[in-house]
Amino acid sequence: MKENKVTHDKVERIDIDIGPVDGVTDRPNPKDEEDARFSIQHIQAGILLEGDLNFTTFTEEKIHSPLFKEMRSRVIVHIHEDWPAKMMSGTAKVTLTTKDGRSFSKEMEQPLGGSALPLNTQEFKDTYYKLTKEILSADQIEWTCKTLLHLEEIDDLQELMEILTYGPAAGRKI
Repeated sequence: MKENKVTHDKVERIDIDIGPVDGVTDRPNPKDEEDARFSIQHIQAGILLEGDLNFTTFTEEKIHSPLFKEMRSRVIVHIHEDWPAKMMSGTAKVTLTTKDGRSFSKEMEQPLGGSALPLNTQEFKDTYYKLTKEILSADQIEWTCKTLLHLEEIDDLQELMEILTYGPAAGRKI
């Protein structure tokens, strides 16, 4: 969408080809926030409408939003039962078709962050900061991120687990 300057209102449909195990994400009408997190249709709607995903993508308000419902209905999932019965089997393909007939596709064997395409340090930091900025203090984000990047050097994980479990209430003394 970004590369080709396509906005959500120009999208006719999105076709997604996935394997049989990944088919559990074919949830066109998620019933609650937890269900929405595993709905490939809701995830794609969030990307179409917001350009990215974060915790606010999966609220009750957005699950029931007429615009999100409309965008989810444009996502067509094709489950390939002949692909191996394992997570991320085959080559997943996403094809976006615009209302004027243009078509754009991307194929990947694994998502970014998978074992074949691990995040580099900066990508990890960017993702971590994005997902924790509403939960942890700036000092806690900095310390926990650094700690996670050097996890193999840590003898005692209690403080890290307290912060990640209880957030700002853990009161890390920095």
